[in-house]
Amino acid sequence: MLDVSVRAGILRLLDEQRAQGRSIMMITHDLITALAFCDRVMVLERGRIVEQGPAARIGSAPRHPYTRSLLDASPRMRGAEFEAAIEG
Repeated sequence: MLDVSVRAGILRLLDEQRAQGRSIMMITHDLITALAFCDRVMVLERGRIVEQGPAARIGSAPRHPYTRSLLDASPRMRGAEFEAAIEG
């Protein structure tokens, strides 16, 4: 867990790299940030992939019970509210 301003700075740096055409692999326990930042997401349970696919689909229509439980346990921030949280 990072301080909100440090987290925002790191995400900005990663976004700049992505804008320059670089690929980013993010390994995180923060599913909401992964869904907002990444094009594709893999969800692991006990070291095994239980679901993978486009972030938009996983965020809106998760197929695996573990993914649903992770989303249910996450704060509900969408759109502008999420962007404001990232910006700090």
